[in-house]
Amino acid sequence: MCEETAELEITFTIIIPSYNRNAPLRRLLAGIEDLSPDSPEFEVIVVDDGSEPAVSIDVNFYSFPLIVIRNNNGGPARARNNGAQSARGAFLAFIDDDCVPHPDWLLGFDEYCGNDPGTLLGGQTLNGCENNVYSEATQLLINFLLEHYNPADIKGGFYPTNNMSIPKASFLSLGGFNTSLSYGEDRELCYRWALENNRFKWVRNAKVFHFHELDFVLFLKLHAKYGTGSLQFHQIASNELQSPVSLSRFTFYLKLICHPLSRGVSIKTMQLTFLLFCTQAANLGGMTWQWWKSITGNK
Repeated sequence: MCEETAELEITFTIIIPSYNRNAPLRRLLAGIEDLSPDSPEFEVIVVDDGSEPAVSIDVNFYSFPLIVIRNNNGGPARARNNGAQSARGAFLAFIDDDCVPHPDWLLGFDEYCGNDPGTLLGGQTLNGCENNVYSEATQLLINFLLEHYNPADIKGGFYPTNNMSIPKASFLSLGGFNTSLSYGEDRELCYRWALENNRFKWVRNAKVFHFHELDFVLFLKLHAKYGTGSLQFHQIASNELQSPVSLSRFTFYLKLICHPLSRGVSIKTMQLTFLLFCTQAANLGGMTWQWWKSITGNK
């Protein structure tokens, strides 16, 4: 158990925002049930963000403390913030309802929070949809960003909220996630954390599996929304935080798109290269749409 929380019964509060995903949520809770018995003490808070019908879970079915909070639909950032307000653990562990943790997930985070309790931790996310090329391309993009745009090294980098841990007191002091953002709230939080010269650590052995089933249309919509969130983040960084973030050079995006070809040229790597190109085209489209809305005053 972390030195900072030796006197506390609960070390981690696992926070799960959920919206209309009952089956994936139950799969996640089953995965949490299978966490290593050596894991530090934890509780789980599910924040039902206005699901219809409401999340229906027997909190007594599981061996761990489980709380379900019902919200009006306000987006994942607000849901996570509300979960944090009710947390009893000294550390928050965020995970999404379409993920499943590795049995040693919390052990990975716990290894570092004792040695450096003032650090924001990001874990490793693995694609759980092995036969879905759109999900694979999306995870490949995230992995590339973590490798080349790690917030521990570059201000403006981020750890995704589907696998992140942060001290509760620091999270609340920082004001939590920016609730005006539906996408990019993880990047904005990490940027505010970096501006206060706080520390980051990527924890490779804190693993979760992401089961995000996509088809081509959903794939494009997702990355367009990422683009919308990206421009909103840049606008907040410039206007509210008074600390603009520069866009990466063209060569960075070229390296990203061509990254699969480093494995060799094959039908699969060509397909992934094309899909990574599509992510950047959709991202640009989302940024352009958000820019147009901002100058015309449309919501």
